[in-house]
Amino acid sequence: MKIADRFLPGSLRAIVTLHAKHYATHRGFGTFFEAKVAREIAEFSGLQPARHLYESFGFTLISEEEGQAGGTRVKEQEFCR
Repeated sequence: MKIADRFLPGSLRAIVTLHAKHYATHRGFGTFFEAKVAREIAEFSGLQPARHLYESFGFTLISEEEGQAGGTRVKEQEFCR
């Protein structure tokens, strides 16, 4: 396992994959849960690599609001193209 101090290409994919495999194995969750995790991870403010990726493909931030995830306050963002 390599530990990095920043997001590298594929980092978000790896996080979603780990969540999806764990909850599929232990709770029987399917692709709906995997898509939800991917969407929520990518929409949290502070993930500048994700925002940069969205904007490089022509997406624009259209809304931003405070939310909750795992008992932690987060800023959720929605992008549209």
